[in-house]
Amino acid sequence: MDQRRTALTANETGMNAPERKRSWLALLLALPTAVFLALFYFYPLAKIIQVSLARAEGGAAAAIMAVLGSPTYLKIIGFTFYQAGLSTLLTLLTGMLGLGGLRTVEKLSGVATK
Repeated sequence: MDQRRTALTANETGMNAPERKRSWLALLLALPTAVFLALFYFYPLAKIIQVSLARAEGGAAAAIMAVLGSPTYLKIIGFTFYQAGLSTLLTLLTGMLGLGGLRTVEKLSGVATK
């Protein structure tokens, strides 16, 4: 009965012992990256947002509305979105041209796959 229960448990998870061991190893290897990001990215980001919004007298909504109501900030935000869109389009264009060049090289060398 106990062997049957163990077999059912292994089948329910869909993982055998080596796969579970690998998944724990992957989580263990990802832990330093997660700690680094938490300490040096997310914590400072949260503090910056907290300090920025705490300065506003009317709360967070008043601070956001003050920024969105300013023509100077709207101009900066618009330019930022313009630059991001332009950079994305140029990156895609460069990638497409590079892909076309690689396909041409494959056809010329005879290694094109079907």
